[in-house]
Amino acid sequence: MNKLSLGFIAIATSLSANVVKIEPLKTTPFNTNIQVEFDTNHSVLSRNDPIYFHLKSFPLGVNTYSESLMGLRQNPYGTTVLVVLNGEHRIYLKKVDSNPLKKDSQSYEKHFQKFLTTKIARELKEGKNTISVIPLTSYGESVKLPKVIQTKIVDFGKRTQRDPQLEEKLNRPYVLYNEPTGRYLKGEPVLLDFVLFNTTLSPGGNRVLVKIDGEQVALLDQYVPYKIHQLPLGQHVIKIALIDSKGISYPHPFCEQQCHITVE
Repeated sequence: MNKLSLGFIAIATSLSANVVKIEPLKTTPFNTNIQVEFDTNHSVLSRNDPIYFHLKSFPLGVNTYSESLMGLRQNPYGTTVLVVLNGEHRIYLKKVDSNPLKKDSQSYEKHFQKFLTTKIARELKEGKNTISVIPLTSYGESVKLPKVIQTKIVDFGKRTQRDPQLEEKLNRPYVLYNEPTGRYLKGEPVLLDFVLFNTTLSPGGNRVLVKIDGEQVALLDQYVPYKIHQLPLGQHVIKIALIDSKGISYPHPFCEQQCHITVE
């Protein structure tokens, strides 16, 4: 990980009369034994059956202590796991989603299950799909530990043959959008967070391009969470893209990584 530089990345834009500021934060330290696994014994998903997960050393439903994240919005459900299907469909694994049919052998080892929403199940295509599992702090920051976050290929509806092209795409560098999402109060700092796969960031190498409402506002070269300050009232589209040292965007294995948020 690159050394954290202090201060703001300040960019004047036409978003408002004020300057939108992006502040790099320190990454929250985590237990290096964290494991979040998708149960491969249930690798064919269906509309009526849950997805099964196995967590180690990452308790759900607790509040995270982090000096750098203080002042940011906290999730009332505490720590959660973000489950992203095909890079766009999001569901959250919470403490209440424990699997009643599985007895936990250790206090640090828990089993969970989560059903797909009707909307997501309707939009998934039959055959090969992907699931990304991302542990989150109570502030929404993703756990940035090697080998903790993973993306797996699964079948939906019926088992199909291997898809070497999709496997190759998932081995390339790419980024997944995490935060911000939802609604914020005016003046409230907003968490900006993303998840990297198969790459690192550096000033002279790969970076993450951030656009707000179509305007480029930052090129980020540190894999850390960030705060966005002074977003004006209204609806905004936050978009991120992974670019190389020449400023060329990497082709994404899924779709454009963006989200609509509201400041009110």
